Amino acid sequence: MDKQSNSTTAPAVSIGEAAAAVVETVAMKRKDAKALEALRDLENEIFDLASMAQIMGDLLDNLTNQNENGSGTVRYDIPEKTMSMLWFTWHDVIKRTTRLEKAFSAAYHGRAAE
Repeated sequence: MDKQSNSTTAPAVSIGEAAAAVVETVAMKRKDAKALEALRDLENEIFDLASMAQIMGDLLDNLTNQNENGSGTVRYDIPEKTMSMLWFTWHDVIKRTTRLEKAFSAAYHGRAAE
């Protein structure tokens, strides 16, 4: 009896290739789980950063007193207190972003945060 090839069956792979594929899949799942765990551990920092960025955005949105000066640029008259708050939020967002980036990298790679 002749064996006929069936075009609907998967191509034959060696046991070594199949084992390598399984190992790669397991490694990817572990890596994904590690990333999710790192994100879960950093949840508060992520939300704090988002809140501070929203505050900074709101401060910028509230600067509606603008004057065109005829040179194609716009001039804002910003009260000193508002400017101080803008500088604070801007630097705080930068600090939080840098800290979050380092903490995520450390958590993902199994190291202690710096």
